[in-house]
Amino acid sequence: SFPPKLFFSKPITFQRLSTKKPIFSTSTPSTSLQPVDELPPELQEIVKLFQGVQEPKAKYEQLLFYGRNLNPLESQYKTSANKVQGCVSQAWVRAYLDNNRNVIFEADSDSVLTKGLAALLVQGLSGRPVEEIVRVSPDFVVLLGLQQSLTPSRNNGFLNMLKLMQKKALQLYVEAEKGGDSISDVVETGRIEN
Repeated sequence: SFPPKLFFSKPITFQRLSTKKPIFSTSTPSTSLQPVDELPPELQEIVKLFQGVQEPKAKYEQLLFYGRNLNPLESQYKTSANKVQGCVSQAWVRAYLDNNRNVIFEADSDSVLTKGLAALLVQGLSGRPVEEIVRVSPDFVVLLGLQQSLTPSRNNGFLNMLKLMQKKALQLYVEAEKGGDSISDVVETGRIEN
């Protein structure tokens, strides 16, 4: 599998990588889709659910269901640093580490449909290690089969949301590895809201 291309506002330097397995592959990208079995387990289940539904309207209804059931994000986290850029609606993503150094995501939007897309990603990526999150290729959206259910601008917003979640996960990893903040400070106070 190949990692997604991440875009950052400033370069990130890596220090003291604690894993022997590299987070990023140095191979050249392939044009084939990321296999479903390489996705995080919860995201695999969501993809399989959507693949089992042929009717675009039913997929759209499922997204609305997800949106209605996503817990709202506290207003203190609806900041410019957490805002998804290039999204038709207003949308925000918050990330923090749990006690096992897995990333937990929270999200919200002023649109039920966008909230549904956010819920899909929150459910599919939360509780997973950073390495798994950054390896999710943006082309997994094709596996969901949502092209007929989403406008191009909504699809673009969905991809931007995924990229922001990956960026936040990587920033949390880098901060934890730098040792600038102890992992318990990051977990307990949620101070790193990147």
